Amino acid sequence: MNHHPQKLFARCSVLIAVMFACCAVLLVLSCSKKPSTAIIGKWLYPGGSGTIEFRKDGTVTLTHDTGRNNMEGTYRFTDANHMTLQMAPADNNTKAPQKVDCIVQVHDDSMDWEIVQGQTHLTRHK
Repeated sequence: MNHHPQKLFARCSVLIAVMFACCAVLLVLSCSKKPSTAIIGKWLYPGGSGTIEFRKDGTVTLTHDTGRNNMEGTYRFTDANHMTLQMAPADNNTKAPQKVDCIVQVHDDSMDWEIVQGQTHLTRHK
């Protein structure tokens, strides 16, 4: 068997180029944030009437500008874009939390949040 060094080098070069391309694609795909991490932070509620803050520990607080009807609770993602919220009034520990299922899509500094009865669009609070 006669191996030509130039052909062997060409084959190795192609193989190395393909491996680098695959690594680059995987790197780009791994850099995009999942909604479960992109949601972390404080968001303005529609109409600027308050904020909702999602924390890394799975807690969430809804604060109205009026200081009334504030809520707190927990959230968890059930899959890539589906989230379950459990919220109760912040000033009343006797009420049981209400469970709400949502579909969440985060787009950099905005979020579309679809609840059972409609859709809400939030922007990141800066």
